[in-house]
Amino acid sequence: MKRAASGPLLDPALVNTFLAVAEEGSISAGARRVFRTQSTASTQVLALEEQLGVRLFDRDTRRLALTADGERFVAHARRLLEVNQAALSALRGERPRPVLRIGFSEYFRPERLGRFARRLHGEWPEHRFELRVAQSRVLEQEFEREELDVAVVARITRGRAAGAEALRWVSAPQLPLPEQGELPLVLLPSDCPLHALAVEALSRARLPHYVAVTCSGTAGIFAALRGGLGLGCLNEGAVAEDLAARREPRLPALPALRFEWRARRGTTAARIAAALSVI
Repeated sequence: MKRAASGPLLDPALVNTFLAVAEEGSISAGARRVFRTQSTASTQVLALEEQLGVRLFDRDTRRLALTADGERFVAHARRLLEVNQAALSALRGERPRPVLRIGFSEYFRPERLGRFARRLHGEWPEHRFELRVAQSRVLEQEFEREELDVAVVARITRGRAAGAEALRWVSAPQLPLPEQGELPLVLLPSDCPLHALAVEALSRARLPHYVAVTCSGTAGIFAALRGGLGLGCLNEGAVAEDLAARREPRLPALPALRFEWRARRGTTAARIAAALSVI
């Protein structure tokens, strides 16, 4: 008789909560995704860390970040949950559907995501889809680690590439821009290409400026811009109706942003990417 596994058996509920927190970037957002209270989600993550014997997150009062062990465990967590779902489907007489994971740049047109989701489920019903929105740098890393099947990443372009969107200076419509003082900026962290682009463009134009607000994602960018906290840099497709593209002559011209669809050749993911990238 074969022996049962001697190591600890991981509870799928704990793994599911861990993955939600890791992908959302916070305990509170992860808890909402799995319909748990923040306290319960935090307890579940601690219980999983105790089972694994490693720390999965670095925590302080301002941020939550995956440790190196946490980064490594993300891919395992996804596979564990997929196997768990496949086992349930097999016992219920269901045919398991392969999962395709698609990551979109945060600058991708928000209204298009809904259309893509409907088309994915309508035209490829034999698959399940997991959609993720994050910075292009993060998506490229996950694609290289084979944690994503398709990555839609943003690239700055100074030519007239097909499908490119002009970049604009954006703010709340009534935000007064100082004529003499420093321009307040609302940007993603310094490792974001648009952060570097905006700062460099203003520096070349000899316009005084400072970073007033740094946000971890575009949701924070939109909130800060709507609150009148400064001037941002966004592609036209991402500019919400209640924000304004500023066209003051003293603001320097900006290049464009195009979206590159990455998928491995010869795969179903590549065929899906080819079909969606022309919409």
